[in-house]
Amino acid sequence: MINWESVNQKQPRMKILMNVFKVLTFLLCGIVLFFMLNLAYSNKEELKTEKNYTTGNATVKDRQAILNVLTFLQQGYSKRDLSKIDYYIDQTIDTTSIVVLGTNPNEIFSGKKGIQKLFYGDWKFWGDVRLNVEKAHITQVDNMAYIATTGSIKIDVWRITFPLRVTGVLIHKNSKWLINKLQFQYDLNTNFIIFGMIASVLATVSVIILMLILSISFVKKRIQ
Repeated sequence: MINWESVNQKQPRMKILMNVFKVLTFLLCGIVLFFMLNLAYSNKEELKTEKNYTTGNATVKDRQAILNVLTFLQQGYSKRDLSKIDYYIDQTIDTTSIVVLGTNPNEIFSGKKGIQKLFYGDWKFWGDVRLNVEKAHITQVDNMAYIATTGSIKIDVWRITFPLRVTGVLIHKNSKWLINKLQFQYDLNTNFIIFGMIASVLATVSVIILMLILSISFVKKRIQ
């Protein structure tokens, strides 16, 4: 036999608990929105900001030769002509020991076949890449050079532009500079991403608990 007096006594507590989680859920959703808006604003500001990269110590002659390689790489990413992948590889990449890291954790490409796969995927599916070639930092040590520059990527699917940071190593081989190592990464404020993820997880948990409370409350009203 149901003790209705006990049920009625517990209802105010259930309502209080329900209201607490309603407020908590709205608060957490607001925090998620706050971090998302801050990330969007930060992304917009990063695209407008010119990074203070020094030009480096490369000689004028070698700097220009290296910039020519980066310019050629940029041309490939601008034209995105899949029929000319091998042509651009031959002009810019040292295929004997090349390693390229993409923006995603599993994007690790090596050798000529790896670079063919990278260029094919980037040119067909990724988006419009723009590198700040002329403002690249270039530090030269004998026949090797370290490069660092910024850029942007307008992703085809989302039509959203993100800032990029590109670093790499070139070697002087057979009287020409070729890219030996290269890394692409999104130049974003990860603090907003991390805190936004934490808030999203907490908001999801709060929603689940709130739905359970509402379900229990609904069931109790139905059996009264």
